[in-house]
Amino acid sequence: MPDMDREVARPPRRVNHRRGLSRRRFLQWTMAASLGACTLPAAPETGIGTSSVPDGSIAETPTVHFHVQSGVYGNAAVARAADFQTSYPEVDLQVEISDPVGYIPKLTARMAAATAADAFWLPFGNGRFHLLAQAGMLSSLTARMTQLESVGNPYLQSALDAATFQGQPMALPWACHPGRVGCYVNLDLLSASGQTPPPQNGDWTWDDLRSLALAATQERAGSVTAYGVSLGLTLSHILILIRSLGGEFYNDYGNRALLQSESVLNTLTLLHALMHADGAMPTPDLRDAYYFEQGNVALSQNGYWGAWIAETQIRDNFEFGVVPLPTGPGGQSGSMLEIEPLCLLRQSPVQAEAWNWLLFLTDQSTGVELATHGGVPGARADVWQNVSLQRSAHTVFAQAMAHVAAFQGPANLRTKEISDLFDEGMAACWLGGEVPHRIVAALEARLNVHLAQGPT
Repeated sequence: MPDMDREVARPPRRVNHRRGLSRRRFLQWTMAASLGACTLPAAPETGIGTSSVPDGSIAETPTVHFHVQSGVYGNAAVARAADFQTSYPEVDLQVEISDPVGYIPKLTARMAAATAADAFWLPFGNGRFHLLAQAGMLSSLTARMTQLESVGNPYLQSALDAATFQGQPMALPWACHPGRVGCYVNLDLLSASGQTPPPQNGDWTWDDLRSLALAATQERAGSVTAYGVSLGLTLSHILILIRSLGGEFYNDYGNRALLQSESVLNTLTLLHALMHADGAMPTPDLRDAYYFEQGNVALSQNGYWGAWIAETQIRDNFEFGVVPLPTGPGGQSGSMLEIEPLCLLRQSPVQAEAWNWLLFLTDQSTGVELATHGGVPGARADVWQNVSLQRSAHTVFAQAMAHVAAFQGPANLRTKEISDLFDEGMAACWLGGEVPHRIVAALEARLNVHLAQGPT
């Protein structure tokens, strides 16, 4: 998921794409207030691409409510809603947009109050999609996907696989990316230090990166004016490094952390050394002042969206490029697939109409627009291969998508909890008060206590 933390929060807004007042329909079902413990009756399946109203009845204009987070995805939904309304004039579509901070609390509250939207976007990397699927809140798309196969399924198989839960398709993949696999390069800083940029084909190692970062770090009067590298310290960033070294953060069952394994410990040791032995990477307390777009970091780890951020913020301040992050032994690259899921509410009475909207919203043109406006490309081959996107930055991530590794999270779906515990446990190490080999055993044991618990 793109890091949209810098986005300014906005109040919720509704966009009605039909003339006159739309009817507010209330869902006729109840659920437990706690999502983790709810048990729902089986929801009747509606027809695929047909009216949800039984034959012979008097049909009201069906109203589809769609809920999405503000930013690039909210903008895309609003932009396409008018076109959808033209293609489906018999449907009343309402798009509601909430700011990133309030989106999940509002969605969760409406689930509990039985007033949730018929279709909605969900964040993926923090486990929310999987939690709601487990709670029985999402409609299985098995029948709809089977019929879609008969007319040609345009979605990437890897993205479809990620959109499943317990073997059932539970979402349409709106967009996807291979993780934070890009190394953004300040070409001016490298040139000033007499260094050659890393190879575009990704044929370089972590030792190469460390040497280049040391050479590119600049000091004046005993103070660092530019750092050689900035690698992410969250699990979603670190896992890319771990996988390039041939390892995983969790075991195959997702119920134990592997901090004492060679690949994980080597990764943590490399990050610590770059900050404290080499002085070539800013510690967490300095990252508000030293970051790539500011022009004082030579090499920076980021995802697909980083190119858009750089282009809009850097402008002509310095020249930059994008190459793949280094490979590990044997030329292995790290990656982790993430998607942007679009889901149907299990008890929505207008599933057929909402399904048509999701199909419309995941078409090729929208997928290309997402990629060019700060998001990631649509989860379709005809988007990732689209000629309008074939620039150097896109090529780096497209190459990673060709062999992308699957998403990995804890089996008990406590993704945010585990991530927060890891961040807390590593804080002293990143700030220099500890070293990885002295803390990993205790931190691993603490993580495994939480991984042994049931889902939230």
